[in-house]
Amino acid sequence: MIKEFPSRQWKIHTLNNLIKRIDETGSSDRKWGSGRSWFVHMLDYIAIVYKLISSQEAASGGHMEHYYFD
Repeated sequence: MIKEFPSRQWKIHTLNNLIKRIDETGSSDRKWGSGRSWFVHMLDYIAIVYKLISSQEAASGGHMEHYYFD
C-alpha cells in the first residue's frame, strides 16, 4: 500500500492497525463511541463563548457605540 500510493504518505503503524481492525471485526469502520464525546465538544464551545464574552467586557456596550441617542 505504501509503495502503491506514495502520495498518501501512510505510516506502517497506521496500516498495521487497519489490518488488525479488519482481521478482528471484518470491517474498517470505527467502533461506536471511539470519537470525542459530545460533552468534551460542549466544553470546548463553552470555553469559546466565555472567551468571546470576556473580550467584550472591556468594551461594554461596544455594539451600541455606532448609535447616537439624543
